[in-house]
Amino acid sequence: MRASSLSSAKVISLLNSYFVPMHMNNQQAESEPNEKAARNRIYRDALAAGLKAGSVCAYMVAPDGRPLAVAPLNDSLATDPERLAGLMEQVIRELKVAKGDALVKPSPPSAPPADADALVLHVVARYLERRGKDLVPHDVKEVLGTRKAGNWGNLPSEGWVVLSKPQWTKLLPPGDVAPNITWELDKKVTARVLNHFYPPTENTDLAKNRIDQQTLQARVEAIDKGVARARLEGRLRMKHPFYHKDDNYFVEADLVGYLEFDVGKQAVLSLRLVTDNGRYGVDGKSMQPFGAAVREVRAAK
Repeated sequence: MRASSLSSAKVISLLNSYFVPMHMNNQQAESEPNEKAARNRIYRDALAAGLKAGSVCAYMVAPDGRPLAVAPLNDSLATDPERLAGLMEQVIRELKVAKGDALVKPSPPSAPPADADALVLHVVARYLERRGKDLVPHDVKEVLGTRKAGNWGNLPSEGWVVLSKPQWTKLLPPGDVAPNITWELDKKVTARVLNHFYPPTENTDLAKNRIDQQTLQARVEAIDKGVARARLEGRLRMKHPFYHKDDNYFVEADLVGYLEFDVGKQAVLSLRLVTDNGRYGVDGKSMQPFGAAVREVRAAK
C-alpha cells in the first residue's frame, strides 16, 4: 500500500483532510495487548457487519468504533488508489465529515537517528532486472502511486543501522596502519549491517535470518594526510524467509566497497558497501537479481 495507494496524491489528500489515520504492524501488535485487542475487535465487528476483513487491509471506522468500510489486500482494493479513494469518499459522505487540517504535520517517514558518537548507516535494497548486459532497477516513475506498484519487484526498501562507538571502532585495523595491510572486519558488527541485505519481502524480522557465509576483508590502498582508504571485499550467503514461516529462500552476493578513516583519531570518515551479482530466491532454483547498498549518514549541524 505504501507504494501504491499511500503514494497517491488523491488518497493522501483525503487522509489528511477527513480521516485520523493509524498504522498497525501485525507482528508488533502481538506483543501489545491493547493494540491486539483493538485489532481483533475491529476484525470481528467487520465480519459481523457483513464486511470483508483480513489481517492485511485498510479499515475505515466511525468515531464510535464501528467498521464502515474495508479495503482488503487480497482483492486488490487496498492497492488500487482510484477504487480506495472512491470508498473513502463514500464514507465521508455517509458521515458528513467536514474538511479539516491534518492533525499531525506531514513529515518524511524515514529519517536518520541522531547520535553524535554513533556511526549511522543508511541501507537500501531492491530487486533488479536485466536489460541487455546490465542489471538495472525496475522503472517506478510510472507506477508509484498507482495500482501497478503493488508488485514486490517495484518496491525499494530502506532501513537504518546505528553502530555505537565501541562497535564501529571494531571495523578499524587492530594494529599499525600502513599501505597494503589487510584485516577481517569484526563479524558481529558487520552482521548487523548484512542482516539488512535482502530485497523487499513480507518478512522483516531479522531474527529469522541465518547467515551461513560471511566474509568482509579490508586492504589499505592509500594513506594521504593521515586519512587511510581501504578497499572492502567479501561474500554473503544468508537464509531469509520471504514470508513469516520457514522456507528455502536465500541471499547470495559478493560484496565490494571502501572504508575511509582518520588514522590518528581512529574515526570512520566514510563507509560504502554494495552487493555485486546479488541474487535472492529459492536455493538452487529460481533466484532473482537484487542489489543492496549502505552508506554512512552525517547528522545535520
